Amino acid sequence: MLSTLKFILYFSLLVISKSSFSNDNLWDVLKEGGKVILMRHMPVDNGDSLILDPNCKNERNLSAAGKEHAMQLANIFKKNNIPIGDVYTSPYCRTSDTAKLVFFKAAEVSYLKLLNVVSDSAATINTNILKKQIGSYKEKDNLVLVTHDPNIAAISFETVTRGSFLVLKPLGGDEFDELGVYNYDSLE
Repeated sequence: MLSTLKFILYFSLLVISKSSFSNDNLWDVLKEGGKVILMRHMPVDNGDSLILDPNCKNERNLSAAGKEHAMQLANIFKKNNIPIGDVYTSPYCRTSDTAKLVFFKAAEVSYLKLLNVVSDSAATINTNILKKQIGSYKEKDNLVLVTHDPNIAAISFETVTRGSFLVLKPLGGDEFDELGVYNYDSLE
């Protein structure tokens, strides 16, 4: 009974702390640097979301609306003078295209690959690497990680729609705080 109450109290505090940051506050937090932006790729056209094609022709790619939103978001990052360091993406074209349109750079890493296409053991390894990358980040600028919904859901209770992102504060090791969510629909 006591552990159930502790869980309820902890979960309630977690929900309260996550919702306490508005979008304006998130931009202020990002201006400080040293945070991690965990972004879901922009909206895509219809197609098979599991196919990985180095030429991008057979993949699910960004829609025209997704490209437009990415360019709008790039302007918001620029307008707010957000310091951006490294930008890592999943090997899928929709994630690297999102990063290139918003942040003008992208480096693909395998641990951000869509969890639905790897074995359970590889998914666990990739999720642990992701947590370590977030928790141990110590640079002055903000780190950007662009990935997929299942990868984000593996480390957060937050729902992150396409084009939206979590703002995370590294705490060391594989620990981090979720400071808030920037929602695609709000665009500022």
